[in-house]
Amino acid sequence: MLRLENIQIGDELVCVNNDGWDCLEKGKTYKVVRHKDNLHPLAVQCRDGWHTLWPDKLNKQFARFIQHNGGWIGVDLDGTLAVYDGWKGPYHIGEPIPAMVARVKAMLAAGRDVRIFTARVTEQATNRDGTPHDLAKVREVISTYCLKHLGRVLPITNIKDWDMMELWDDRCIQVRPNTGVSLADELEAIKAAEAKPKYPE
Repeated sequence: MLRLENIQIGDELVCVNNDGWDCLEKGKTYKVVRHKDNLHPLAVQCRDGWHTLWPDKLNKQFARFIQHNGGWIGVDLDGTLAVYDGWKGPYHIGEPIPAMVARVKAMLAAGRDVRIFTARVTEQATNRDGTPHDLAKVREVISTYCLKHLGRVLPITNIKDWDMMELWDDRCIQVRPNTGVSLADELEAIKAAEAKPKYPE
């Protein structure tokens, strides 16, 4: 979930919903700037000039952002980009998940550096079932899968480095920086608050 206070001038927002906002173009990347009239702190430049970033509409219009220092986006394979229903060998990849395929294609169309982030390219000598691990063949299978379903071959890695800005993974739990509090914790707190009676009985 995006929060206005966490967005900085120079960040890049990708529009995922332009219903009711004709000045925005779905799938297009917009750079955050300071609003020209100084009454509102942040905006993006669009077809009609300036589009103010409102806290209550931010998540309806933009689903993600890349910080201004760039970097790459990691996308997990099994269970995120492809259906995973159990280990069926190192060269089997499940059917593509349409929602994630569409998301990755939008990232690529916006010019983002997207990489497949998967344990399948580990340098261990054996697979999880004890069979020999042929790293070159695994990479070839994943590349073929990407070309078929994403239209291009993506870089493949299992290593996180300084330039990784996002990781989309079915096993990840997002934590607020410097707090130790997860987004799941926050959602549970919101649900608990909403469940309480608003007026004394």
